[in-house]
Amino acid sequence: MTYISCKLNDTTSALINFKNPFNSACNIDFELLTDETDTLKLMLKREMRLEPLSMFQIPINFSPTSLETASATLIIKIGNINWT
Repeated sequence: MTYISCKLNDTTSALINFKNPFNSACNIDFELLTDETDTLKLMLKREMRLEPLSMFQIPINFSPTSLETASATLIIKIGNINWT
């Protein structure tokens, strides 16, 4: 779980670390599930190739416009496998 905080009407970002657990390269895709589409945004829009056992950082922007809690689920897809 990652927590992000920010001043109202400002923007900050967080990096989510992901390691390819496989001994072979693979294509990974990302999806951010949230009701807060204006507040939380995934900064990657395309599939990427990840080398064997390598680490990758997934950037997420947080731009609150009101004082409330926002949440999201990051889904990482490799073939027919999904991580949340």
